[in-house]
Amino acid sequence: MRTLFATIVRAPFTGLVLVIEMTAVTSVTIPMLVSGAMAVVIASLLRSSPIHDALQVRMLERGVGGERDQAS
Repeated sequence: MRTLFATIVRAPFTGLVLVIEMTAVTSVTIPMLVSGAMAVVIASLLRSSPIHDALQVRMLERGVGGERDQAS
């Protein structure tokens, strides 16, 4: 779960904190750090964009949330 979050959002430390808070297990902190770092590096090498950037581009292409909606 933490590795998936780190890859999609590109926020490795946020994912680590969330998982530690939800599970209260700190014994797997180092493996989670390594897996998250590897996932972010691989996603960067594959040139995939973070989910927030992809959604922003999609919204701008549709004209949602821009000046068009405010003028209406």
